[in-house]
Amino acid sequence: MDPSNTRPDISYAISCVSRYMDQLQKKHMTVTKSILCYLKGMQDCGLFYPALGVENLISFSDVDYGHEVDTRRSTSGILHKLGESAINWSSKR
Repeated sequence: MDPSNTRPDISYAISCVSRYMDQLQKKHMTVTKSILCYLKGMQDCGLFYPALGVENLISFSDVDYGHEVDTRRSTSGILHKLGESAINWSSKR
């Protein structure tokens, strides 16, 4: 299972590192190790979905027009929250 499906806090970092899987360098391995260290320190954290008290549905979206240095492509993202809990998120390059 892809950890970014259940961990939205690392989705972007994993997508950036995975772009270089066919041409890994030492700096990519350093970033990958830092992601793993972050996950080790955050084992007790997670998403909480309460059974009652959900009041509102909130959506956020953002786009970064051509800021990617390597390809000059845009990155967009969207987040849907029900109350204080994320229920859907996505990022696309």
